[in-house]
Amino acid sequence: TTILLESVNGIREVKTFSLETMIAREIKTGLSDTIVPAAEKAALIKGIGMGLTQSVNFLVYTFAFWVGGELIGTGRIEFADFMTAIWAMAFAASGVGSAAIFAGDAAKAPAALKAIFDTLDHEPDICSNPWENKGLADPTVGTPVVRSLPE
Repeated sequence: TTILLESVNGIREVKTFSLETMIAREIKTGLSDTIVPAAEKAALIKGIGMGLTQSVNFLVYTFAFWVGGELIGTGRIEFADFMTAIWAMAFAASGVGSAAIFAGDAAKAPAALKAIFDTLDHEPDICSNPWENKGLADPTVGTPVVRSLPE
């Protein structure tokens, strides 16, 4: 990053001495040595995480359909009842997943609400109201009122 920063700041010298190829090669090498391994590791971890998530999802569906097939086979439930239950569970899981996305934001809401009301309820040490009569001009007086500031 130092090479990149110096190159950008001294772009005239880089251009004057035709150092573009050399600087680009050094930046590429620096990125390959530092950022690329970290990015590959992060991509691998995210890929494994997504794969596990999808695997769990399909394993749950597999188990649900297997249990449903067993229950239908023994005559305990009808196919229509099974489909109603499976779709209800699928939509409920989708709703819970969507709600879970905003759980972090919901946890921050009370602190944000308190901060807003603390700001609104704050009484400054000096009087910040510029006018008497709730900010309306008094047509009977017409002269400014001089007030002393609290100490």
